Amino acid sequence: MSIANRLQKNLKRLKPYVKQLETNCYRIYDQDIPEFPYSIDIYSKYAVVSHFYSPIDEEPEKRANFDLTLKAIEEVLEILPINIFVKIRAAQKGTNQYEKLGRKYSIINVHEKDALFEVNLSDYLDTGLFLDHRPMRYMIRKMAKGKSFLNLFSYTSTATVHAFMGGARESVSMDLSATYLEWSERNFRLNDMDLDRHELKRMDCLKWSQETFPPERKFDLIFIDPPTFSNSKRMDDVFDIQEDHIKLIERAIEYLQIDGDILFSCNLRSFKLDESLTARFKITDIGPKTIPNDFRDQKIHHAYHIRRKV
Repeated sequence: MSIANRLQKNLKRLKPYVKQLETNCYRIYDQDIPEFPYSIDIYSKYAVVSHFYSPIDEEPEKRANFDLTLKAIEEVLEILPINIFVKIRAAQKGTNQYEKLGRKYSIINVHEKDALFEVNLSDYLDTGLFLDHRPMRYMIRKMAKGKSFLNLFSYTSTATVHAFMGGARESVSMDLSATYLEWSERNFRLNDMDLDRHELKRMDCLKWSQETFPPERKFDLIFIDPPTFSNSKRMDDVFDIQEDHIKLIERAIEYLQIDGDILFSCNLRSFKLDESLTARFKITDIGPKTIPNDFRDQKIHHAYHIRRKV
């Protein structure tokens, strides 16, 4: 099957699904055909094409296939060439996964239901909205009514916006990056959120403690979505999710209401939840429930629902 035919087929299949989601951003193609190993994400009237670079990509046949992909996006999806953005990904070891690209500054607003988000299509490998976490954001929205919400490693705080839309009475969104906290504030303002009730804190999410919140401060719902790794200069140590998830979850439990909920997610494919946590807490694997239908890769992330044992 050609890439154009597959895009046409996917478009027909996903149209009712996207309408039900009430969004204008989704994945239309997810490495469906081996000869076309790309992902294609739609953001309103724009497309972002991503693939992992390999020296084999320089071969004439591979380059021709990539050109066919761009042409198919233009013709089948009716997206102007100027609105197609290409992200070349490479294996990232010993660096931060949110590394900045050359500045082009192509920013638009998109929506999920009535939540509005700023996305940057050009400057970073990621746009500011992780599409694979859409079901998790919708889950948080359903769980948040009347609750206090803590968002750790909040990135652009899109989950907090959904918590607000779901009726959260207050929230704290925490991240080490000033850039992403400023981006979060823009998202909050887009959605008319009260910045006094919905706080933004610049903090190392491994170091927060009683100095950050008083001991009596508790949260009903906590979302933890850490990077796989980071050696940011602002951190004292290199962060590794496999090594650090135990103390991360233990710290969150200290600030969780007795009947509260933690939603934990990570993208490390080889991730294994430590058995000491399953022995002490009630943990449910919700990974399959949080993979959206527009993603073929069923192992794109892990997700768990964590509560205290009664």
